[in-house]
Amino acid sequence: MPHADPARAVELRRRAFERAGFTPEQAADLAGRLELDLQQALALVKHGFPPDVAYGMLLSGERPVF
Repeated sequence: MPHADPARAVELRRRAFERAGFTPEQAADLAGRLELDLQQALALVKHGFPPDVAYGMLLSGERPVF
């Protein structure tokens, strides 16, 4: 089984956050927070939260129930 490459994981996460509309700075910050579930974080934008609002929620620990 290949070893996990943390730098690659962070880069893939960063790209996903940028594609979702987060600024490059927000995307880099969120990508490095590996405790955040990527799919749950992206779901905020998918469900209509603007990226700036979603970013603030993710930093504060707020999680809406869908």
